[in-house]
Amino acid sequence: MKKRNPIPAENLQAAMQALEQIQAILSRSASKPDNRQFNSTPETGESLDSYANRILEELLDNLGISLALADVEQHETDSDQESTLLSIFHALKELQTKLEDTITWHRTEAYLFALSYHNSVKEAAKANVPGAKEINDELNKILWENNPDGDS
Repeated sequence: MKKRNPIPAENLQAAMQALEQIQAILSRSASKPDNRQFNSTPETGESLDSYANRILEELLDNLGISLALADVEQHETDSDQESTLLSIFHALKELQTKLEDTITWHRTEAYLFALSYHNSVKEAAKANVPGAKEINDELNKILWENNPDGDS
């Protein structure tokens, strides 16, 4: 079993402050559009990015007809913004995956420790070790209260 050291309080505080700073920096750029903007999005089977690029290509192919109706610069800005936000999103998603894996590892270690302890107490109770029966009964009571369908 590999021993892991706890996160020092100052590192945890620095990480939380960094996350707060990221939220503050991105709050305007990463805000949810209002319902009017969502309702104006066409419902198609293709992705929004693919749809937007296809429409832009059609506009550029028909410059004389529809360029006056299109805000090409805004589309390019939106597309760049999407790429930037996606890179941040993927980095945060990777961090989330690592945190989830670490949490799962710690939960597994805690479960294995508890299971080992419980099995040791059960064996001690069977061997009539003084005080073991009371501890085993208490553990069984806790397990049955929290998991009535499980085994003790």
